[in-house]
Amino acid sequence: MISLTETRFALRGLLRILRFDSSFVQFYDRSRDGALRSFWLAAPLLVIFLLRLYLLHDPQQPPVTLRMSAAMIIAYAINWAYFPLFLLWIARYIDREKRVIGCIAVYNWLSILAVFTSLPLSLLGWVGLDAGFLQALDIVSVILSLVCEGYILAVCLQISGFFAAAFVILDLILNQILFTLADHLGMAPIF
Repeated sequence: MISLTETRFALRGLLRILRFDSSFVQFYDRSRDGALRSFWLAAPLLVIFLLRLYLLHDPQQPPVTLRMSAAMIIAYAINWAYFPLFLLWIARYIDREKRVIGCIAVYNWLSILAVFTSLPLSLLGWVGLDAGFLQALDIVSVILSLVCEGYILAVCLQISGFFAAAFVILDLILNQILFTLADHLGMAPIF
């Protein structure tokens, strides 16, 4: 389980990431145990993920069913696993095996940034703020998260910005495919 002290340090590290200060690495437990503990973040963030799912649901569409929720929860779990597994796999080919575990820990903690930027936007949309304005803010939020992801990959793995950007684009594409598939499976007829 993640301690309050570890959480405070990680949040301070997130502020350093937002300032593009490479000393952010000092604020994370980049050991094997720290990386494994960072996966516990998936549990509390799942609640926020489901809240966003219901807040963003278009009332003109059919209501969110148990099947749709289950499909999204499964996609959420896969989403937490696939990119760290990709990093573990690619690390041996780019000679970064000693750095990848620490990178996974920081990558998982970075999920908090995405939540802190997307949930308020979802709440503002739910209360009726202009959709065009919200869409622009959402794009800025996504770009910020992607740039921060690339930054931590470049710093933690000590790879070039080009490779970090390629990994981020791959992560984004796989994420979109995963959740689009989950959305279709959640609404598709069973027979």
